[in-house]
Amino acid sequence: MRDPTGQWLGVVVALVMALMAGRPGPVGAAAPGKAKGKAPEAKSQGDPAAGLKNPRRVIELRFESLTDQYINHLNSPDWITRSVAVISLSRMPIAKATEAIVRRLQDEKKPVGQLVAWQALLGRAPLLTEEQRRIWQTVTEKMIGKNLFHGDLRIGLLEMLSAPRATAAPTSWACSAPRAALIRLTSRP
Repeated sequence: MRDPTGQWLGVVVALVMALMAGRPGPVGAAAPGKAKGKAPEAKSQGDPAAGLKNPRRVIELRFESLTDQYINHLNSPDWITRSVAVISLSRMPIAKATEAIVRRLQDEKKPVGQLVAWQALLGRAPLLTEEQRRIWQTVTEKMIGKNLFHGDLRIGLLEMLSAPRATAAPTSWACSAPRAALIRLTSRP
């Protein structure tokens, strides 16, 4: 014996989907308010969804929305939540996310949270402005002084310290504080 619910469920789903899509159903009836063969009319300029027709704009809005959500998590009293928010922000390709990570690096009290923010900036190094790079450099020197870099983190640190700075003259690098920090770092056991 056939199950009557299972038999009609497929038909009902097909009809609902057809009505929602605005195309004729299986019987050939047009959806209410739609004429066959006509394209839907463009929405007015006052329509808030009118800008959502551009796929690039939709993606930008989603990035902005997610970035705002992650930035809200940076205010959590729990360092793990803040660190996960920093990791999530590091995946957002917008300047607002980079600025939030730089602020978190400066304000983070927990060494582990600070290292997470530092690594997030390491991955975004090409996107940093000169001011953000200067802040990153300053905080890095303080972190070296606290001996926070161990194991594989030292590889990223050496990459960061050895990278040429866009505005620095070659002679300033020879006497700079990062070079002195690098010497201190490599002389430790």
